[in-house]
Amino acid sequence: MEYFGFLFFHTLFVLAVVGAEKAQLPEAVRLATLAIWIGGYLPSLALGVRRFHDLGKSGTWVLIQFVPFFGGIMMLRFMCERGQWGQNQYGPDPLAQETNEAPQKF
Repeated sequence: MEYFGFLFFHTLFVLAVVGAEKAQLPEAVRLATLAIWIGGYLPSLALGVRRFHDLGKSGTWVLIQFVPFFGGIMMLRFMCERGQWGQNQYGPDPLAQETNEAPQKF
């Protein structure tokens, strides 16, 4: 949920940047908005790496988003996947219960 919450507000901000570009705002406001957007991109990459670690994959998989068309589709697919059950090489399952047992599948 943390990833998608951040992604939602980051997307809203990107839309505001695009709107500021089209609204003929003063140059200083547009540059400040762009700087804040660029500053928000690094945390977005970090959250993507954490998400891939939840899936048991290397954080370098986050670079797939730079592949035109295919990369965006694959990122969406990976980000919507449930992480690995239990502990993996990157740490414990953040959704695990205290007993560290996988929930029953129905």
